[in-house]
Amino acid sequence: MEFKFIEKSDFFKYLPLIEDLYRESFNGGKESNYFKWRYLDNPYGDLQIIVALDSGKMASFYAVSPKEILYNGEKIKTAISLNTMTSEKYRGKGLFVTLA
Repeated sequence: MEFKFIEKSDFFKYLPLIEDLYRESFNGGKESNYFKWRYLDNPYGDLQIIVALDSGKMASFYAVSPKEILYNGEKIKTAISLNTMTSEKYRGKGLFVTLA
């Protein structure tokens, strides 16, 4: 099992694997533009995705979407967890905890 942070420059290389895992996890897919919008066009910039890969297959995926909040008059950068996915074959093996 390999754990990998996905950089912006590698995003489209891994996009087919992300789409496959999304379809498996949520019983349906999204168009590639959805993932581009969610991760590359985020107004806060940072791409924050870590995945577990096993023999060329994406076993698990964890991502956060950067967000600024206002707390006591101060802007604080935080993140919202989203699109956490684990392939059925790999569920119950602690991948979510490892990736998060």
